[in-house]
Amino acid sequence: MALLTALSMATSNVLVRRLPKGRSVLATLFMTQALAIPASLALALPDWQPIPGEVWWLLVGATLVGIIYQGICIMAYAMADASKIAASEYSGLIFVTLMGMVLFAEFPDWNVYLGALIVIAAIGLQRRLR
Repeated sequence: MALLTALSMATSNVLVRRLPKGRSVLATLFMTQALAIPASLALALPDWQPIPGEVWWLLVGATLVGIIYQGICIMAYAMADASKIAASEYSGLIFVTLMGMVLFAEFPDWNVYLGALIVIAAIGLQRRLR
């Protein structure tokens, strides 16, 4: 599932450059969400559990932050080479992991560290080849 997610994100990031000039960020966000909602619903329905009322505010907040982030990414990918922006985007995973460790005492397994090393090595290799 992680590989499928990474592949779909990479495909989306590259295809943003092919969008017609003048298409608004909001239109692009709407289209991506319109495609993602049915797929997410299909994956969620088999294990659906009622969501407590106090969690809804967290979901709304996370959704708003996510939409703002996606909008900024769409603007960035439309303006620059995808390989340059992807390196910055992947580096954010390091900070998210550190936040999880500090705020929630969640420490990743060894395979997360291995994956991070692979990503960092790939970014370093890409920069050396240029």
